Amino acid sequence: MTTSLPPVARLLTLACPPNTAFDVFTTQTGQWWPNGFTASGARLADVVIEAEEGGRVYEVNDEGDTYDWGTVTVWEPKRRVVQSWTLGLDRSSVTEVELRFDGTADGCEVSFEHRGWRAGQTRDRAKFDAAGGWDVILDAYRSYAEKAAPSR
Repeated sequence: MTTSLPPVARLLTLACPPNTAFDVFTTQTGQWWPNGFTASGARLADVVIEAEEGGRVYEVNDEGDTYDWGTVTVWEPKRRVVQSWTLGLDRSSVTEVELRFDGTADGCEVSFEHRGWRAGQTRDRAKFDAAGGWDVILDAYRSYAEKAAPSR
């Protein structure tokens, strides 16, 4: 993917093992994803990431309607997931989100990168990079993942 703008990148340190962090992000997304960052808002029922390359990434509202967010492009269980990303963007402005999960002595590090920004997407990139963008979503993720971690 040719990019003109730098990626939005974050490094999270989580007090849980990488397999828990991966599972929470990929199979329990609807449990922790903030409603305000969806098309459904308060009517959000679930977020689904289909566990395979080519799988859909989408939300479901309380009436069963779906809204596509992207497609899984890389699926490496417990280690890495990459997906195309359109949520919050014009449908013709596809970007890419990657998460890598690496074990540490105290849990894991999750490397997050939202990339593929073109020159005309300066405003969109800024909204995701701002304090009220990915940071809010990733903080909700971190909090849920650490509560879901098995006792040591």
